Amino acid sequence: MEPRELLQAALEKAQAQHYEEARSLLEQLTQALPEFADGHYYLGLTQARLGETHRAMAAFERCLALDPFYHAAREQLKLLQKEVGASSLPPSAPPPPPKPASEAYAPLWVRPEDQSIDRTIIPKPAGFWIRAAAFAIDYFLFSLVLEPFIFLASIPFFPLFDEYAGMDQEEMVTAILNQFLQGDTGPMLSLLAASLVLMTVGFLLNSLIFGYFHYTSGQTPGKRLLGIRAVDYESLGYLGFGQSMWRYAASTLNWCICGIGYLMAAFNPEKRTLHDYMAGTRVVYSEKIPMSLFEMILTLVMVGVALAVFFMRGISLLIAIREFF
Repeated sequence: MEPRELLQAALEKAQAQHYEEARSLLEQLTQALPEFADGHYYLGLTQARLGETHRAMAAFERCLALDPFYHAAREQLKLLQKEVGASSLPPSAPPPPPKPASEAYAPLWVRPEDQSIDRTIIPKPAGFWIRAAAFAIDYFLFSLVLEPFIFLASIPFFPLFDEYAGMDQEEMVTAILNQFLQGDTGPMLSLLAASLVLMTVGFLLNSLIFGYFHYTSGQTPGKRLLGIRAVDYESLGYLGFGQSMWRYAASTLNWCICGIGYLMAAFNPEKRTLHDYMAGTRVVYSEKIPMSLFEMILTLVMVGVALAVFFMRGISLLIAIREFF
């Protein structure tokens, strides 16, 4: 049988609960393709069903040695380790002593300890569409969070545009453009200055937010939800702070070239974008990295602010609809 046929046959046997036959086929598969992580994962599942706990643990460990970011294998291994640990304790064994207060929680700013992985094994790259979905989640969340800050930054410019009160954005821009064509450059310069300030504020805040999340864990809220992570291209470890900030700055160039830099991820085998190449990073499938206390607080605050802004937008929309009808 071909390896693909072996895997398909083994899965069919397992679904029919013929686990011994499935195990035999999967053993043949792992012998034929010893570097195939999925083969070891399914072999571990089958052995666990047959009660071969220690063999199943060894299969999951082999799977993780081949693919350090194989989340399902890590979860199965943890479950089996708990079972083995629980069965080895005597019935009257007292519970383990609580951790000292100094070890109970991760430090506020410190990143979790990097995983010890085989750096010669390249984890599976995250594809174009899952990266696009993570970006869409982050963009929606961060745009809502930044809206109050952009509004506060625009307040000093309100007196410059008092004469346009009551106009919508299109009418105001048209009026300013007509004045500019008639030789009155003041409103146009004020509009350009306001736009420059607001763009700078938005860029700096986005740099800090994206940079912080990529530095602490490599996972923004969108990446965390979808199980992907930004890592250093060579070491597969955490990004440096400067590297994280530069990665976001480089990503803004994609907008200047009509998104071509993002589309690059769809056409190269490593699924890297332009800013990945510029910053020396890659995005891979990964288990969720433990969050520091500050990262957890920041995420909760951001979600709260986003929900509040979204709620206020909804109320404004309902009022506008009511007035229209």
